Amino acid sequence: MFPQAGSDEVGTGDYFGPVVVSAVIVSKENEDVLRNLKIQDSKQINDEKITNARKKKLKSLCPHTILIVSSSKYNSVHKQHNMVDIKCKLHNQAYLNLIKKGYTLPEHIIIDQFVQEKS
Repeated sequence: MFPQAGSDEVGTGDYFGPVVVSAVIVSKENEDVLRNLKIQDSKQINDEKITNARKKKLKSLCPHTILIVSSSKYNSVHKQHNMVDIKCKLHNQAYLNLIKKGYTLPEHIIIDQFVQEKS
């Protein structure tokens, strides 16, 4: 179903690195390009595929936004908010940033599950 949007985060288990959240909108026109690049969960692809995607200027294909939260900022916020709350806020902000850039969010949005469904 296209268009669709998705978001994911990385770095929440790291002590020294930043927390990064990205959201992207994928149109039907970009589906074949992304499939040919074998774009999928980053945990399932190697550095060579990631580098190849970068060389193909993947970032210019789809509207996207990237949030980078430094360790010091994360630690400061974590004093008052738990990990799930922080992730919720970051994913939400990533989508708001797409809207601020002038994009309309599609009906079909996938957010990486970072909390148990009952929560």
